[in-house]
Amino acid sequence: MTDSIKRVEIEMYNELFIKDNYVFVQKWSPTKPPILYEYPYKSNNVLNALGDIIDEYIRIYPSDDYFSIDYIKNSIFERREDNKYLCGFPISPTSLNNVFSILGEKDIQTFSLNDIEDLRLNGQFNITPKHLSNVTEKGYSFIVNNIDDVLMALIYYYTKNNLKLVKCVHCGRWFATSSLKNEYCDRRSPIEKYSHLNCYEAVQNIRQQCRRIRNRIYNNAINTVKGQRGENNNYIIDFNNECSKYCDTDKPTQIMPSIGNLTAYYTYLKQKYKEKGWL
Repeated sequence: MTDSIKRVEIEMYNELFIKDNYVFVQKWSPTKPPILYEYPYKSNNVLNALGDIIDEYIRIYPSDDYFSIDYIKNSIFERREDNKYLCGFPISPTSLNNVFSILGEKDIQTFSLNDIEDLRLNGQFNITPKHLSNVTEKGYSFIVNNIDDVLMALIYYYTKNNLKLVKCVHCGRWFATSSLKNEYCDRRSPIEKYSHLNCYEAVQNIRQQCRRIRNRIYNNAINTVKGQRGENNNYIIDFNNECSKYCDTDKPTQIMPSIGNLTAYYTYLKQKYKEKGWL
């Protein structure tokens, strides 16, 4: 009888490990003797782990507003067999609403251990960290029962290590950092043509391309016969005004680095150059 009870406990045992350089979930195999196996999520970058999981969830359940009445109403009627899995746990369209509410709408979040305690008292943080027993490893393990537990454990880990959560100004994914001066994560850019570059490098590259095209259009507009006669003045004014919409209002020469803005600006410039409206 005792053996059967232990067997049931083993089958329900899920453990999240967060170490210096990687994070993974392990489960006891229900079909084998009690040995651990990796299942199925692993990240080689702890600082990006929370953002990577959230990004994958958004890919599975895309929405502009996870708290809208229509979204929640539609999620209620999703068939159970349609449920997806993330980090080895079944998820639904509202699985991350607790974490989304905690992160809020800001692009920067800092938590204190008092904040974590408040979340625990409010029932939003239900897991207990345990130091890894191996003295050669630094980190924590957590007993986790769902994807919410995994993300809350990561938030605890970041807070305990004095890390801040920031949304990358380019790709929009969360990452943890020791300094709020870091605006870019170290992931590869999602823009296909620049996916061999990290987010910061991609932004600098695209900005340079945009500046070159803009200067080409401007120089063409003032150096043609019409331009030298002043007939392109209105064209230049309108062009400069349109370009300014893609730049930071506080830094007029700085093109805003988000994927959507860079893509839209580059597309606009290419089309404007193709039209040759200065002739």
